[in-house]
Amino acid sequence: MTVSQGYKTFTGLGPEGGERSYVISREKARRVDFAIKLGRPLIVEGEAGCGKTRLADAIAAELGLAPPIVIPVRSSSRVNDLFYRFDALRRLQDSGIPANQEQAQYAFNYISLEPLGKAIAEGQERVVLIDEVDKGDVDFQNDMLFALERFQFPIDEIPESEAELAAAKGLAPVMEWPGGRDSTAARPIILFSSNREKPLPKPFLRRCLYVELTFPDSVEDLTEIVQVNLRDRYRAGQSRVDSLRALSDRTVRAAVEAFLRMRDHAEKNNAVKKPATAELVDWVHVLHLEKVDPEDLALDLPPYWDILFKDWKDTEQIGRVLAPAAGGDQKPGAKPRR
Repeated sequence: MTVSQGYKTFTGLGPEGGERSYVISREKARRVDFAIKLGRPLIVEGEAGCGKTRLADAIAAELGLAPPIVIPVRSSSRVNDLFYRFDALRRLQDSGIPANQEQAQYAFNYISLEPLGKAIAEGQERVVLIDEVDKGDVDFQNDMLFALERFQFPIDEIPESEAELAAAKGLAPVMEWPGGRDSTAARPIILFSSNREKPLPKPFLRRCLYVELTFPDSVEDLTEIVQVNLRDRYRAGQSRVDSLRALSDRTVRAAVEAFLRMRDHAEKNNAVKKPATAELVDWVHVLHLEKVDPEDLALDLPPYWDILFKDWKDTEQIGRVLAPAAGGDQKPGAKPRR
């Protein structure tokens, strides 16, 4: 394994001279940087909504790279699908059209590289997120990592007899990183996200570094996460609320404290889906839209508390447990009686 050259140190503090767009502890940022420096793929685990996907964005932003290549994994995914696409149907159709029959003789005319395959073939410095890798089967996971260790992949449809002609289109029976596997140029930074739906095979784990994104239980960290996310959401045009820029620190802090209480109730009542940072950010956005008074967030059932939950059983259970303390008749989505 060749140590990767060319990337700056990832600190998790955001681009130099720019604003931080992602909150990560110093220890975990160092783990990410170790993976980058060693040229090792990084497995990123954690509960849904804890920021696994946004980590790829944060790495790309801080290192000054193009937006990440994100590849979702499905149970039906094949390794070749990550690198290239072969349009067999079009080739079949062309073979029946006299004007296209000469083109249809050669498979390479129907090959197109996928973003990851193009990044490898062109030697691009990119962040690549293989999202929810645990959904793939064992052979897919091991074969994929074998290819990414070498930054090399075969195009099975191109026979050696077509190699010279295919080269004119930048294709070959085996595509590889410019300069071969001994090149010290900065290779793509590979992240695998996992929701722990299935255990990953040991040979796969052996070749990777690992970081777990645990849920932050600090009011200060969560407050910063909310502020960063809402600021980015406003700038990206995902919110039409101009006054979101003026969201008070008092409101955010009160919402975070209420959220931690609700999450604690969810844990104690074995909720199907505990609320995470994604739910917290949406909830604060709603509280701002409804001009909720920060004092109301100290109630046992704070306003619009049900937005934090994604399963009707959780909503019923939490409401049943907390309703007596809240006055006995407060329904989900209702504003509190003052």
